[in-house]
Amino acid sequence: MKKILLIFTGFNQRAAIAFLRCAAKSKVNFRIVSCGDDDPINTTTYLDRIIYRRRHKGLDIELMRGIREAVLRQDGLCKIVLLPTSEYLNRFLLQNRGELEELGYIIPLVDRILYESLSDKESFSQICRSFNIEVPKEMSVYKLGSTFVAKPRTYRESLSAKPISPVLVNSEEKRKEFFDNYNLDSFYFQEYLIGESVYLLYYFARGQVLKFSQKNILQQPDGKSILAAEPSTFHMSEYSKIYEKMLLDLGFQGLVMVEVKLNESGCYMIEANPRLWGPSQLLVDNNVGFFEAFIQDWCGAYSFYKPRDYACKQKKYFWFGGLCQTLRENKFPVRCATGQSEKMFEVNDWMKFDIYSRKDSVGIFLKELL
Repeated sequence: MKKILLIFTGFNQRAAIAFLRCAAKSKVNFRIVSCGDDDPINTTTYLDRIIYRRRHKGLDIELMRGIREAVLRQDGLCKIVLLPTSEYLNRFLLQNRGELEELGYIIPLVDRILYESLSDKESFSQICRSFNIEVPKEMSVYKLGSTFVAKPRTYRESLSAKPISPVLVNSEEKRKEFFDNYNLDSFYFQEYLIGESVYLLYYFARGQVLKFSQKNILQQPDGKSILAAEPSTFHMSEYSKIYEKMLLDLGFQGLVMVEVKLNESGCYMIEANPRLWGPSQLLVDNNVGFFEAFIQDWCGAYSFYKPRDYACKQKKYFWFGGLCQTLRENKFPVRCATGQSEKMFEVNDWMKFDIYSRKDSVGIFLKELL
């Protein structure tokens, strides 16, 4: 039976765009489920691939029935492979796996218990400790100073609740704000580490492990999205082998990003995301082949990519719209290595790598500027 790759937009949009660029170059038959009239995907060249428009970002089984019927009307009898685009989508898919699979959906994710043990920050920290991987020192809520990181124990209590993000506290003012506005029982606390930020990137494919890494240069304040990054060779280090072995021992398969911090004291695990990650365009521009391998594994569609030697990878990642957003909020981006505000940044040197300033997505680029 033929397979259709279904890509939800409206979540994790930069990662979705990066994947769409790979899908468009392969022989896979793909469709898009957009998030209404305001979804930026409507301004791209992928507009004709939209098969269903959601009215809002919420997900439920009836919605998935409607999407399936739309796909079957256009493409006939088929299996539908769901791209694991975002955390919210993945949690929904895993909570409703049995019913969705009966509808003919294919969910390319590990089981729910393993997925959540990696994605939930506290449980993954415990797993790393059991494999002798260093994590930031934990702190008692009763002994917190003015500098710490508050991390949610789990992603959320239920899919209807608003997810909680980590909170970076680096002043008495932010400390007071945190204590006044958050439920402390939902968090655990770690020391705030200064150092080089690196993403270890893996695709545990069928019969092979693909790996890559990126050095993060610039980030939105408060630990939000990465604005600028460049290729790294950290995935070729002994540290990377430790993470690779751990994930294999756990039985993990699929896409995963592990953030680590490097400083003079060592290498520390910060968090893991077993899904697509925002700066995925770095993989695409450097022909690493993660997404092409995913398409081959799950859709059986051949891709024409030709991976280059790691030493030749020189394309960088930049999100100019995210920088503009930060400045409009009267804030400054943060240098990842120091955690300090960066008021001077050579934008001209990075613009040629911008994720949206391209033919297929110039509409998003202009929308973010305006």
